[in-house]
Amino acid sequence: MIYGSKQEQGDNKEVWDYVACPFPQGHLSYESNIFFNDDHIKEVIFKGLESEGELVLQKRLQEVSGEGKK
Repeated sequence: MIYGSKQEQGDNKEVWDYVACPFPQGHLSYESNIFFNDDHIKEVIFKGLESEGELVLQKRLQEVSGEGKK
């Protein structure tokens, strides 16, 4: 389950497009985080709640990064 975007991985300071955790357990510890980039996504199965603020943030991140979003 994706729970963050544009996340810095603590141990190596690399910035990833997304951070995810196991479902349905949720965030258990930093060791269970999964970091990945947009090009690793083949299919979006379900989108949860996207608030107005989230949509504005996504648009702004696209503008500053010059990237599209799935």
